[in-house]
Amino acid sequence: MPEIYHSGPAVLISALYDELKIGQTIDEMVSWDQNQCHMSPGKRTKALMINIFGHKRPLYRIDEFYENMDTENLFGKGIRLEDLTDYNLARALDKLFERDPHAVFSAVCLRAICSEQITLKYLYNDTTSISVHGDYEYEEAADPDF
Repeated sequence: MPEIYHSGPAVLISALYDELKIGQTIDEMVSWDQNQCHMSPGKRTKALMINIFGHKRPLYRIDEFYENMDTENLFGKGIRLEDLTDYNLARALDKLFERDPHAVFSAVCLRAICSEQITLKYLYNDTTSISVHGDYEYEEAADPDF
């Protein structure tokens, strides 16, 4: 009797990722050598996202997550379990960092909004990060009503 494996939400996440052209956007924005890379940064990021929204394994055990899944169905012909190691997937994170993750995220969001023809009344996308810490001297403002 053949074994049956449950892939959870992996196929749905994969289809949505492809439909919204997230991987295509990443591949267009980050620098990478198509002749030397067996798996594009967009496909590597897809593997990370399926893991995050699926059963979330730590990066160093991500290949265990994909052990019983049809990797060719999720990522394309020729993609094997050996391509989904922590070292290979971490390179996609390096490429995203080099390109500026905020810019990539903004482009992915904009492309998804356009692709799905979402009508927006307002668009607010603050991708900045500001942190303030420490003790500061200040004077209490006088209440103008007294």
